[in-house]
Amino acid sequence: MKIKEAEERTGLTRKAIRYYEENGLIHPTQKENGYKDYDSATIQRLLIIKKLRLLDFSVTEVRLYLSGGAPSSILEEKIQCKQKELSRTRQSLRLLQKLKNGADLAHLDVEGPLLGDTLDRTQRILSGNLLFALANLCSFLVITGILIFQVTHSPAFTLPPPVLFLQCFLTVVLGLWKTRLKSKALERGVFLRMIMPAEAAMMFLLCAFTFAVAGQMVLSRIWLIHRALAQMDGSPSMTAVILLQGLCLLLYAALDLTMVVLPFTSAMRTQAEFTTGRQPTSRQPRLQDRTQR
Repeated sequence: MKIKEAEERTGLTRKAIRYYEENGLIHPTQKENGYKDYDSATIQRLLIIKKLRLLDFSVTEVRLYLSGGAPSSILEEKIQCKQKELSRTRQSLRLLQKLKNGADLAHLDVEGPLLGDTLDRTQRILSGNLLFALANLCSFLVITGILIFQVTHSPAFTLPPPVLFLQCFLTVVLGLWKTRLKSKALERGVFLRMIMPAEAAMMFLLCAFTFAVAGQMVLSRIWLIHRALAQMDGSPSMTAVILLQGLCLLLYAALDLTMVVLPFTSAMRTQAEFTTGRQPTSRQPRLQDRTQR
């Protein structure tokens, strides 16, 4: 059957079915006319995937479960995760019930039962973002080392204008994209977000491309300025050339350093909503009672 019939049989959208296929969860056969055939076995597999997704399985977890590799351990991990979520929900409900019954929020210990899990999640996000930032730094060091070696052998090498234009265009697109992601996260009340694998791969490649272009421009400008100073005759045109090359050097050096430093900002605790500090609100009523007594 065609994908339209598969949609009707499974209740999944075409986008979801193709997404599962791209991630290797299903393998429909290809007909001679170019259409893909979703047989009964594929439909049954899609229905299983649908149930697992409704149980909050990630695509990676679905793949592991369907592969038959220790499904009991996967289920045990999901159960433990759900139990933690349930425990947190019950704690929130108890606190909300106390507020409903007239408890004073200023003296209610909310941080004790809820802040720990939040800080644990924050630390996991910060650790993941720091790992990406360190990988990006290593990429910068490797590419810069290669460029220094290349410039020593061919100092007069310059990049064609289309490459420079492409690099500037991609940098602008990345900046706008990251700004949009951050604004959407803040609209949902999310101060700190984990860099997803696809986003990390895209950013890593773009940063590497920027390091290559900006690094080459910086090193070539240094060589050009050095040659111009050696031939300096005091004329205004030569001075203008040196100033122009120096400005270009500063701009690309700033871009290079920005692409190195920027990922580290996502690994800073100051970007999160909560700090590790905890106000001893639960002790305040007791201190007041003792004072009254």
